[in-house]
Amino acid sequence: EYYRRAISIMEKGKAENPDLARLENNLANLYRSERDYAKALEMHSRALNILEKSAGPYHWTTVLTLGGAARTYAAMGDLENAVKYESRLNAALETSIALNLAIGSERQKLAFLNTASDYTDRTISLSARQAPNDADAASLATLVLLQRKGRVLDAMTDTLAALKRRFNSQDQALLNQLNETTAQL
Repeated sequence: EYYRRAISIMEKGKAENPDLARLENNLANLYRSERDYAKALEMHSRALNILEKSAGPYHWTTVLTLGGAARTYAAMGDLENAVKYESRLNAALETSIALNLAIGSERQKLAFLNTASDYTDRTISLSARQAPNDADAASLATLVLLQRKGRVLDAMTDTLAALKRRFNSQDQALLNQLNETTAQL
């Protein structure tokens, strides 16, 4: 009831408000937990329309809403649409990852990638548990897994290259030895 009241109040203001979309997304998740899938999808759709116009297609709340819609379709057993929304989520997330890895400290980058790993897990789970015989779901899971691993390797390679440039020749030799040992392990 509080979500509906808050949405009603916010609708009187600016219609393209990302805060309104967050409330609608939260209400959609609540509807999904109550198995009222029609209302959940309606609220996810409303939230996505607002977010794609006001926050952009790569904003974190847009990604969350796409994930909510994918989970709702999966709960309904509509695996075709679940995979479709999961694919949209991962395309947006991949762009978001690229943008976030371009700036920030190593700690910030790793924290962001850690958050994104939950979505990787969900995509793999959709394929393995809910759609084990769906070729599109398997292809999406494979693509996402390889993309995320590639992103992490790229980030680590860039960091090690920057570190290596700062080292003297002895430290560079030690770093090379560490890399060889790690590769062997």
